[in-house]
Amino acid sequence: MTDPSGTASELRVAIVTGSDSGIGRATAVALARAGLDIGITRVQDHEEAQAASTAEEVRSHGRRAEVARLDAGHLDSAAGCSTST
Repeated sequence: MTDPSGTASELRVAIVTGSDSGIGRATAVALARAGLDIGITRVQDHEEAQAASTAEEVRSHGRRAEVARLDAGHLDSAAGCSTST
């Protein structure tokens, strides 16, 4: 993976918001394919199964995945997610 300057990135983990479905899920899987471990986030309890499914797909690419509840609209939630993943 390269950063905008074209040099190799040292990034090893990405926390992808909304990665339980849609564009967030596609981003999480693409980053896993590129060799990153993924922090998968969800907001609502009913999104747990979708988040677990994303985690399984990330793991199928040989990467680690952790699921955390995150409401990016609340600073305390975001701070808790970054320390738990």
